[in-house]
Amino acid sequence: DMNPDIVFVGDSITHFWAGNETIGGDDASAKWKKAFGNFKTLNIGYGWDRTGNVLWRLKNGEMDGTDPKVVVIHIGGNNFSATSKYIGDSGEDVAEGIKAVVKEVRAKAPKAHLIVMAVFPFGKYPNAPHRVKANVTNAIIEKDLPLLDSNLTFINLTPKQLLPNGEYNSKLVRRDFVHLS
Repeated sequence: DMNPDIVFVGDSITHFWAGNETIGGDDASAKWKKAFGNFKTLNIGYGWDRTGNVLWRLKNGEMDGTDPKVVVIHIGGNNFSATSKYIGDSGEDVAEGIKAVVKEVRAKAPKAHLIVMAVFPFGKYPNAPHRVKANVTNAIIEKDLPLLDSNLTFINLTPKQLLPNGEYNSKLVRRDFVHLS
């Protein structure tokens, strides 16, 4: 029975914060251990997850029985990705999905401080389709989340991730211009 101090909720970006292919433990990255080594953590970030996947997991038992002090939420970027069976969501739709995740996390962790991360700037260039949609999403959630929950902090790292010309700083991101290096 794990009772984590901090729960990380999200997709592969969240998953990889703990190390290349790990969710913690002995294989956790040195940076993860330095930042969170004194805390019990639970990283429930999974590759390719969209807001709907997170909602399903939360509604079906994930986080049940936990009482974290902090929950970090970083989700939404994969919602923009189109496949042969999924057209991809608009920035507005992703904002609604993130707000639904926040509400569900709050129901699971009523005392926790929530930290909601802005959707990262997918793509190398400012006009990358995912980035344009992420900007819409981030503007909406930055405005709406404080109204939704008073024990919440919104963090937008986008300005720190970009070069002055608007390109994603390649020193911070893998060759896919999605996952942090």
